[in-house]
Amino acid sequence: MSVPQLATLFRQYEAFQWDPHNGFVLASGETSPYYVDCRALLAHPDARWLVARLACAAIRDLSIEAVGGLEIGAIPLATAISDYAHATQPRKPYRTFVVRKQAKDHGLAKRIEGAVKADDRVLIVDDVLTSGGSILQAIRAADQANLRVSHALVIVARLACAAIRDLSIEAVGGLEIGAIPLATAISDYAHATQPRKPYRTFVVRKQAKDHGLAKRIEGAVKADDRVLIVDDVLTSGGSILQAIRAADQANLRVSHALVIVDRQEQDGKQNVEAHGVSLISLLTLNDLKAARPGTSDIPSQ
Repeated sequence: MSVPQLATLFRQYEAFQWDPHNGFVLASGETSPYYVDCRALLAHPDARWLVARLACAAIRDLSIEAVGGLEIGAIPLATAISDYAHATQPRKPYRTFVVRKQAKDHGLAKRIEGAVKADDRVLIVDDVLTSGGSILQAIRAADQANLRVSHALVIVARLACAAIRDLSIEAVGGLEIGAIPLATAISDYAHATQPRKPYRTFVVRKQAKDHGLAKRIEGAVKADDRVLIVDDVLTSGGSILQAIRAADQANLRVSHALVIVDRQEQDGKQNVEAHGVSLISLLTLNDLKAARPGTSDIPSQ
């Protein structure tokens, strides 16, 4: 399986939406020019099978008994993983569960529904990781139910980690604030799956603080570290270039940058690569146009 294959399904099923003018309000409260709708993706059996196959490959060495997460995003993902693991060899009978946002006010008034019991080893799943709020809610509920959680899995972070798996890097980061959720998601996913990679994270401030240590770069990096610069959207490349220059000044080694969407305008890719940094994009303007023929809200180059 390749990164383009999964990206193609996101486009084919219009599970990636783009609105540079109004944006989309995310669960975290932030506004983003793009929206990843994994529920639309997982409504299709071929996409569910592919995502489940990827997920099962990522967790094959984990010792878990059940898979679940917060309603509603985790429900189709947990079900797909369980079904795939049961249908393929070596067969693994992962049970499933769902964490309600609030406990029911009737019946057994349970917060967690499904086939789990105290001391079960469970995997928490979700479709998209932004601030991590849904994952954290599910983990807290699992802790209260005395379930044992050691790993979590999300779809979109998987796509980014697959794109960089052959790079030799030690840390991931970029310019505040757009790079923060993406760098965090990549680091968390790489640490939670096999082969485990302990990517540290950092953030580049737009301006150095005028108090404390007055640092421009915050996080777990040091001179000579090999780092990946990330951002959500590439237009002119300004945010990426600010982060690259700050990394250069801190004697960090930057060979690659990654963005979720390359708008393919204002020479963004050329501007980045003129600094000797190779650009990896998960989706491009042409990808989005292919997914939504005739759309008028995506500007041409």
